[in-house]
Amino acid sequence: LLPTMKLHVQSQRDNPIATVLKTSADVDFKDMLIVMSTSVAEGVNGHGHIHSLAVGEMRLDTINFRLTQRAQRLSFGGQVCNNKKNPQFVFNALFDGILQERGATFGVRLFDADNKLGARVGAQAEMADGGIQLHLIPERPTLGYKEFNLNKDNYVFLGRDGKIKAHIDLRADDGMGLKIYSEESDPTALQDLTLTLHRFDLDELTKAIPYVPRMTGILNGDCHVVQTAEGHLSVISDLAVRDMTYERSPIGNIGTEFIYLQRDADAHAVEARLLLDDAEIGFLRGTYYNTGEGSLDATCRCPWSMVSSPTSSSVCRAMATARCPSREPCRVRRSMAKSSSRRRMSRASPMVSPCASTTTPCASSTPTCCLRTSPSMPITRTR
Repeated sequence: LLPTMKLHVQSQRDNPIATVLKTSADVDFKDMLIVMSTSVAEGVNGHGHIHSLAVGEMRLDTINFRLTQRAQRLSFGGQVCNNKKNPQFVFNALFDGILQERGATFGVRLFDADNKLGARVGAQAEMADGGIQLHLIPERPTLGYKEFNLNKDNYVFLGRDGKIKAHIDLRADDGMGLKIYSEESDPTALQDLTLTLHRFDLDELTKAIPYVPRMTGILNGDCHVVQTAEGHLSVISDLAVRDMTYERSPIGNIGTEFIYLQRDADAHAVEARLLLDDAEIGFLRGTYYNTGEGSLDATCRCPWSMVSSPTSSSVCRAMATARCPSREPCRVRRSMAKSSSRRRMSRASPMVSPCASTTTPCASSTPTCCLRTSPSMPITRTR
């Protein structure tokens, strides 16, 4: 039973809470509104928005959301968008879905600055014996402005014991495709998953997704993951990109080969090769020991021609972290401190105008995000 409650939160940036968010978490916003209510008779209902949200170097002009309960179903919908004044990315993302007693449905549509549909995907989740079963929708999802045929019997099963089963086959009319499937040939394996990419166009994909580095090229490859019942993991991948560019800088034909084997709880064997135009330009072979701060005992060759070139990027510079003193293979044993990095984005003023749109959650069993191919809430500028 739900308690009877009403919540109303309205804030701008001139208050102690906003100041703490700015100084401690680097979060800033122009104004925020959250209105929520719960009761036994009407369930959960609410709406809200955040305008000119800045999280670090990321700027989001408008975030809207709405919750509506009808009987045993809680529907939700919302929007995240940047208007044409945003100097980073201009996009309009719409999402909606339904929460029910034994499952949920979720869909999202993504439109670019010209209101062209760049992505339309969704999923249905339901409780099953031993875990949760996911089913992707619609039958023809859109990725990177391109429609795909999706197998009707697709599924991803997430077991309570950690086991993952999958059977997903996405294929476009031009041959571009993605497959994710699991094998049951080894009864002792907890996981046995394979990912296959065929003629994946990075240009169309990265253009459709905001805040992703712009890349071009045709991606092909496979990745195979096996995990034993004892938890030991092994990964084998072979990926290649033809005519790759990164942030409009030409790189060439890139290939990678990667092998990871977990020997025991503290030792992890790694072997990796980097190829440019079918010639090996870098490799790493050794063992990572997860004791103390962690250490890597390995032989490596760094791709100095890429690291020192004007077209080098953060991806290329990452290969130089072993700091080899020459172009020849070298032996390194280096403390591996845990760290994280994020892509730097151009700084922009947080004072950008919000999009003049509202959201209406779907009331059908399938979210409207998975049914419509045109935006019901186009980006407009009113202030």
